[in-house]
Amino acid sequence: DEGKIIEEIVITYPEGTDSATKETLAQVLSDAEKAYPADTRGLVLWSHGSGFLPSGYYSSPTETVIPDRNLMKSFGYDEGTYKEIEIQDVRTVLEKYHFRFLALDACLMGSIEVAYELRNVCDYILASPTESLDEGFPYETMNARFFDSDNTETAMVECARIFYNYYAILTIVAMLVFVLLKVDFGPMKKHEDNAKNGDLFTTPDRPYENTK
Repeated sequence: DEGKIIEEIVITYPEGTDSATKETLAQVLSDAEKAYPADTRGLVLWSHGSGFLPSGYYSSPTETVIPDRNLMKSFGYDEGTYKEIEIQDVRTVLEKYHFRFLALDACLMGSIEVAYELRNVCDYILASPTESLDEGFPYETMNARFFDSDNTETAMVECARIFYNYYAILTIVAMLVFVLLKVDFGPMKKHEDNAKNGDLFTTPDRPYENTK
């Protein structure tokens, strides 16, 4: 009530569980769905993030090579295994549901690359395209807005305002950037399909140029 945080242990997972795998994410979401079924859903993911950079890049930037496949993105960091989960794997898990919003409390997740990858799993994405300060979201004031299902857009705009104001009054020199993305990539679908067929370098105002 009014953003009050109540701590309650619902499920305990085995010691050593790797939190940065698609299997663990799928299990946690399944457990949450069974424990708290609802007509609408919102999801907050909190951890580290590397946005459009592949997993392992931060720890070994000169050794992270992904041959013969598209550059991937990563989210999350397990301090026991030092692993991260690729954004494509996050999408594979989340697309089994549909969320009113996806709030990403992690660095570098507000990029167009991440938004496009997650375009089919939610209506709105709340995230920062830059680094996030280590305290993360001020949940004590944002929580109540997460449960406002009558007007998700208004609630998410208010969450972004709360985030900005919370850090703006602190004596911290930092870049405060937060974006709210309405997930609608419908006009890009035709270009994506043509690109897969070799028709690249397309824009809405000029014909497709076949590059096969």
